[in-house]
Amino acid sequence: MSDDLPNKVPCASNVTVDQTLEQYKAKLADLGNLGTRHTSMTMYYVSIVSAIFGLLALKERAFADIETSILLVVCTVGFLICVLWFLNISFFRNLFRVKLTVLTQMESTLPCQTFASEAEIIRNHKMNSWTRIELIVPIVFGFLFFALIIIRLAMDLDCFYNK
Repeated sequence: MSDDLPNKVPCASNVTVDQTLEQYKAKLADLGNLGTRHTSMTMYYVSIVSAIFGLLALKERAFADIETSILLVVCTVGFLICVLWFLNISFFRNLFRVKLTVLTQMESTLPCQTFASEAEIIRNHKMNSWTRIELIVPIVFGFLFFALIIIRLAMDLDCFYNK
């Protein structure tokens, strides 16, 4: 992703350190707001997926007695929600990467390069980013919805062949 970005943030030649620092502070606040939006988005998807599982769990019938067509629709919706969740995390991950790259470029004109130092430490310790790890959650839930469908279809086929 950062390979697509320019090597330097375009700046006017007469920009002072104080002006750069003020803009840098604004970009940091923007990064914080992005983190808040990302957290809200995650809570939104967790709520939806939890509600879908709640629908399945609160049925007064056993799993085998739920109509296959209803289960198929509910699990397909759940699976698609997980795909959207995955895509949203990917978007935020790329946006965080871009913003951190710009902040790193901006701080190259400042006395301390904290983001560059952190990025180097992360690279040296081969740490995964938290958004990379977070991508696993919708995959797991999506797999669970998919597995419910497969299990149910297998149960239906077994009943069909054992009649």
